[in-house]
Amino acid sequence: MWRKIGYLGPVTAVVLFISPLAFIAWFRAAVKLCIDAVKTRACDVIVGDDGLSIAGGSARGFRASWQEIAGANIGWTEQDGLSVALPGRTLRVPAPRDKQERTSLHALYETLAATSRGARAERPHREPPDLVRCAQCGAALAPSAETKTTCRHCGAEATLPDSIVDRVKALSSLTRERKRDEARLAALLRQPGPWAANAVAFIGGLSLLFGAIVTALVTLGLAFVDGREAGMPRLHGIGPIVMGACLLVVALSIRLLATRGALRLVTLGLAAEPPARAGDPCACRECGGPLVEPAPGASLVTCVYCRTTNVRLVDAQQQAAVVGPSERKSPHDVLATVARRKTASIIIFAIAIALLGAGLAWTIVWSPLKLDRARAVEVPFENVREAFSPDPAEAGPDARAISRIAHFEPMHLVFASDGARVDLIAMADASTQVTRLGESQPWLSLKRSPALWARSRRGLATLSSRGLELFDESGKAEVVQSWAALGDPHGIELRAGPEGAFLVTTRASPEGHLRLRRVEDARASIVLEDVREAAFAHDDPRAVVTALVDDRLQLALLPSLSATTGELLTRGKGNVRCPTWSPDGRAIAFLSESIRDSMQYGIRYGQRRLFSIDLETRTLRQLTAGGPLERTCPVWTPDGIYVVATEQEIPTGPFLRTVLLVTP
Repeated sequence: MWRKIGYLGPVTAVVLFISPLAFIAWFRAAVKLCIDAVKTRACDVIVGDDGLSIAGGSARGFRASWQEIAGANIGWTEQDGLSVALPGRTLRVPAPRDKQERTSLHALYETLAATSRGARAERPHREPPDLVRCAQCGAALAPSAETKTTCRHCGAEATLPDSIVDRVKALSSLTRERKRDEARLAALLRQPGPWAANAVAFIGGLSLLFGAIVTALVTLGLAFVDGREAGMPRLHGIGPIVMGACLLVVALSIRLLATRGALRLVTLGLAAEPPARAGDPCACRECGGPLVEPAPGASLVTCVYCRTTNVRLVDAQQQAAVVGPSERKSPHDVLATVARRKTASIIIFAIAIALLGAGLAWTIVWSPLKLDRARAVEVPFENVREAFSPDPAEAGPDARAISRIAHFEPMHLVFASDGARVDLIAMADASTQVTRLGESQPWLSLKRSPALWARSRRGLATLSSRGLELFDESGKAEVVQSWAALGDPHGIELRAGPEGAFLVTTRASPEGHLRLRRVEDARASIVLEDVREAAFAHDDPRAVVTALVDDRLQLALLPSLSATTGELLTRGKGNVRCPTWSPDGRAIAFLSESIRDSMQYGIRYGQRRLFSIDLETRTLRQLTAGGPLERTCPVWTPDGIYVVATEQEIPTGPFLRTVLLVTP
């Protein structure tokens, strides 16, 4: 367990050890949001001319007239919120956590409490000095853009001063800002009801909870799969996708619920006063002056005397004299606050979309190598089931048998060459024999069978349980690099690198990503990721690697191991493996590989063939026509290309392998 924890990547370590409180807070907030959405559901307190009603929440369906409220017992506590005790029933509205919503509910409590005491709202107004009244009945005349007007109370004709007419015309010219405010107010009136608010809260909480769980699982998965060099590139966009999805939920919630916190400000203290008598115009909430008759469908009216904007909606504070000061803002300020919240939701939405796009692009097209595919050559693929043939002669007329190895146990053969010398390593279940090609007696025998071997100028190396071991000609072993220094517990491949170094392909788990490490002078450093089978030409910085391209293993030519760009050499429906350079560095030989059936994992399609590709002309040649070639990486020497063929593999044995020399 602790060994696994030692392989944690930096991002994983930050999430799990350095900032666990942030993750716990995220998870707790998501759970709390879901619980609150179920237990304390949102509700609408609807104030009308006939009384009070509740929509949504636990008190949905409650109705009370102003006459009933006049005799009710109204209570308020910071913990329990508003309570209205009527004969035989009681309304309870829990106190919101939001400060503005709590202030709004308290203002409603003051209104209802004043109503229950029988105190009617009588706002003291100072009459405008230039107020125009009817000469017949004394009623205030509604301002108009025409000089001649008619008293709405008695029907007498009257004349308005030019100053009043000019003010009305000046106010009518302010159409742009007024239309914007009218649109915002219309959006307030069309706001989602309590059911939508509860659904948004519950779905948002579930989404955040799901995001927290996904993040935790991905983080833990990377910790145990990809090792300590994980980090953001190894996330393959999962992190940005989760963050973007959560921000989408936040943006949607702000967008849908921004208006629910603003309508209370419009309906409490900002409405115009109703007409004092039948036929009179509405009065300004500040100065009491008559208001201009608004256009059809308009909800905002500006007083020509004091320029106060009034809302033509029912105001609960009209029902009673409210104790204490109420929040008296301009409707434009309230509506602008709503607009700023929606603008913030748009910005968050844009950030979320950018994160989602970046995460998806990272997941789909991200690659540590940028490969030019213009000159890639298609390798033929036979879409037939992989077959076994016991005749090595089927490898083709250019192939001849060099030696034959027989063993009564399953065995695997590996070539190890430094360009001048070729060693043949035969591995069985619990023994290994290393024989120089062309000789009959092994020069090294081991009572163990490490699977990975390579030869460089420094000697013959293998990856064993102790790490990277180097054998001299006497068979003495020296541990060059331990597994702790290599970093990952799983070794995939071992190859000779430039200047006597070794290239080790490792990963943190059987499902982890591949890392190509250069081991030299007791130092191991990552040079490439997501590649394998790096092969070098002698005295040439160029390297050819096997990279995963479009779900297939293909060859890529790199100018050096430190390069992040290169050329794609092959393409096709099948895989290619085991590249090796020609002695002159002008061509590369490789094996075509079969692919697994998508439904039946044990069935493979395609045949293993030996090919070569000329790097200058990009000419592809098929060097073997058939025959059961082994998955043993070929070696190209001045004599030709050495490959291994399966001659016989039956449980009764012996197991026969044939070394073939192919003339290119």
